[in-house]
Amino acid sequence: MNYAIKRRRLIQAISAGLASNLVGLPTMAAQRTVKIGIVSPAFVKQFGSSNEARQMTIYYRVLGTTLATLVGIYAVMRSRIGLAFSAMRDNEEGVVTAGVNLPFARSLSYLIVSPFVGMVGVLVTLQTLRISHLSSFSMMDWTIFVLSVTVIGGIGSLEGPILGTVVFFLLRHFLQDLGVWYLIALGSLAVVVILIEPRGLWGLLRNHLSDDSIPLRHRAVVLSFKTEKETLNAN
Repeated sequence: MNYAIKRRRLIQAISAGLASNLVGLPTMAAQRTVKIGIVSPAFVKQFGSSNEARQMTIYYRVLGTTLATLVGIYAVMRSRIGLAFSAMRDNEEGVVTAGVNLPFARSLSYLIVSPFVGMVGVLVTLQTLRISHLSSFSMMDWTIFVLSVTVIGGIGSLEGPILGTVVFFLLRHFLQDLGVWYLIALGSLAVVVILIEPRGLWGLLRNHLSDDSIPLRHRAVVLSFKTEKETLNAN
């Protein structure tokens, strides 16, 4: 076996061991906080003596996590790694021919996203004060609603999901008393948006704007080179 392959596998094994310790140690520590799916009252009181104070603390932590997520997405997508992610999203076969390590890029995308997803899970647990497999893997809350927000707002930009979230909460606020008709209206809106503009509401607005407010896409720069003869003729 090649020495480079052996060294790579050794580094991967060491990295996996370190990663397992980073995940396992907080999990073992959390056993003192969470027992039988219920967060201990002593831990909850650290975030506020009353329910209102606890909700405000969670609100500010959610706001901080949201801002950190937006900044992180912008920093990643404007880098060379983000360029590889965009190319991998558009054409996986073409990105391999361009020299991108596809398995590494996929693994890296999960490694970048996982801390933010884990933080969201912690905040949800602090709000509900329990850990349940039904609430943790709810098809409606964590799949259908998220996909609806993404489809309505639009993918490929930061403004799209933000706009989709605003529309989602407005619909929920004004139509939640209608029961199942609220879900029908949400699904119908998503279908209409896809038929009119597959890029979502922000894609529809982008047609009337010069560019995104927070650009994530890389633009190709066309350079013009003049030969020596063309330069002399111009002079």
